[in-house]
Order: sequence, then C-alpha cells, then structure tokens
Amino acid sequence: MSLKQLDSQIEDLRAQAASLHKRGARTRDSLAKDSTLSDIGKRQKLDSERAQMKDKLSTLRAQEKELIDAKRQSIERRLFGLPSTSSSDPNQLIAYRDAQDRASKVTESAAAQELFASAMQSGDRTLAAAVVARALALVSSSALPVGSGWARIVNEYAEQYPSAGEDLADLIGLQKLQRRRSVAAALAYHPN
Repeated sequence: MSLKQLDSQIEDLRAQAASLHKRGARTRDSLAKDSTLSDIGKRQKLDSERAQMKDKLSTLRAQEKELIDAKRQSIERRLFGLPSTSSSDPNQLIAYRDAQDRASKVTESAAAQELFASAMQSGDRTLAAAVVARALALVSSSALPVGSGWARIVNEYAEQYPSAGEDLADLIGLQKLQRRRSVAAALAYHPN
C-alpha cells in the first residue's frame, strides 16, 4: 500500500467522521426545535446521540491508527527485520540481536558513522541497517539538520541500496504524515 493509498484511506475515515459531526449537529437542531419533548427528554436523546457518536468516532480513530501502524510496521520489517529465509537460523538471529544491541548503544554521530562505514565495508548489511534504524529514530524524533552525521548515514544507505531508499523515503514520509495529521486527527475524531 503506497502512502497515497494510505492517505486516501485516512481521508475516507475523516470524511465519515465529518458526516457524523454533521448528523450530530442536525440532531441537536432537530431536538432543540421539537416541542413534543420535555427538556429532560431532549437531554436524554441528546446524551444518547452523543454517546453513539463518541463510540463511532473512537472506532474511526482506532481504524486510522491501525492503518498507520500497520504501514509503518510493514516498512520497518522490510527495512530492518530479518528476511524470513534467515529468521529461523540461530546464527542469523544472534547476529541480528548483536547488531541491534551495538547500534542502540551509539550516541554520537561520529561513532555511528564509523560503525556504519565498517559495516558497509565488510558487507554486514544487518549491522548497517541497525545503525540506519538508530539514525532514523534520532533524526525523526528531533530536529537534527539534514546534513547531520545521522542524516548522512540514512542518505548513504539509501544510495547504496536503492530499494531500501524507496522504503526509507516512505517511512520518513509516513512520520511526517503522522506529525501533520496529529492535530487534525484530534479535531476530526473529537465528539462535539
């Protein structure tokens, strides 16, 4: 599923939420004008309508979160996970865990660049991917400049492995999409 497809699915969910809000507003207006109901009756119907709308909006928001999480996990698995052919090999599992452990301990970009260069030179794609995952986490979680050592690691990996470059671009795009949409999601799925 491309990011455009994901964006389209999210827009559909948001449109459903907007429709629920419009229906809720019409119901409130209708109840306010209904002279056959007492104030208590109006309040009971309005409370019932709000509870239903809140449940439906909560479900839509959960669906959006599931879509985004599934896409992110799929991309991360392709980029940083073990291939299914080697995931049952104990030696590959140990090497993978070792690479993850080594990369997680790196805190300075210079040390990360050195570790990454060593991994690339020796053809250790598992370690290189682990360093890229660490770099990507740090670049996306803070406002590191694009030219920083961490960002250079991500860019170099994308250059060396073009298919991974597409996934990296999608993952970065997905992170940006989540940041841009977080406030919009809160507004779209908030019951009035």
